[in-house]
Amino acid sequence: MIHMIKFHIQYRRYFSLIFAVALAACQSPGQTPQPPVAPKSTTLTEIEALMASASKQVPTRPTIPTAVNKALLSAGQSDKASQADKNPRFNIDVVEAPIKDVLMGLVANTEENMVVHPAVSGNISLSLKDVSVDEVMQTLRDVYGYEYTQKGKTYRV
Repeated sequence: MIHMIKFHIQYRRYFSLIFAVALAACQSPGQTPQPPVAPKSTTLTEIEALMASASKQVPTRPTIPTAVNKALLSAGQSDKASQADKNPRFNIDVVEAPIKDVLMGLVANTEENMVVHPAVSGNISLSLKDVSVDEVMQTLRDVYGYEYTQKGKTYRV
């Protein structure tokens, strides 16, 4: 029985030692937490100023790629007689060019107008010589299926 009491006391010492070590391991260094930094707030007047400046910005007209513009203007620019003509003729040679760029470039230096619906998309390849805007539009309708209407000097695709 004495042996049992010694074992019990020794067991209690080890348990106390393990408990003290475990408790010390849970302790954290005495650091005070930093207060959270509030995010920078935007005032109502700043928001209104941004909205006012954004509403004043005018969207810019997309630029026509140089290759498309060059292909459309190659023949029509050199002949002064065709400049005076109300229905200028030109050569067009494009490969896998965006249809919107071709259509806008087609009327760029003419007295005609072009309105293209936002849903119109795709790339086209054309090589036509001595054609008018109307002939190109008919070809695009026949070959690629781009429907259009013409009223006065305005084409609507």
